[in-house]
Amino acid sequence: ARLFAITTGSCEKTLKGHLGEVRSAEFSPDGLRVVTASSDGSAKLFCVTAGICVRTLDHPCAVVAGSFSPDGTWVLTASQNVAPRLFNADSGRLERSFTGHLGAVHWATFSGERVITASEDGTARLYDVEGSCLQAFSGHLDTVTSATLSRDGGSLLTTSADN
Repeated sequence: ARLFAITTGSCEKTLKGHLGEVRSAEFSPDGLRVVTASSDGSAKLFCVTAGICVRTLDHPCAVVAGSFSPDGTWVLTASQNVAPRLFNADSGRLERSFTGHLGAVHWATFSGERVITASEDGTARLYDVEGSCLQAFSGHLDTVTSATLSRDGGSLLTTSADN
């Protein structure tokens, strides 16, 4: 992953450490950290100022997405296994997994104090941060590739490989 200056377009830092393709990257809410997700089976937390990896979050298979909670306390990851994981952003400790999907999870993100996931099992799920599934959403005929909650929390929008 690379950090670029908006004003000049120049690369300011290269965030090194992954041994495979980096699938996603996201800034923490305060802009001081970055989480990256890689096909090498890890998510990494980087210090933006120093450009160095400060924590590695290991997984049993490829990690496809990583995101910070709105307050920056937690890191949520989605990987090719069926259970997204929630880590403490400071310690790197695995706090919990979000169970229920029957296929690889392609998307996981926070929406306020809730977690939204999308899976190749054709469903999206809405969880509370404690790991309880609040609702499963079905209707797609193929992999659900992403999901997002409306600002008022009343609607869930999904994308899928079934068009």
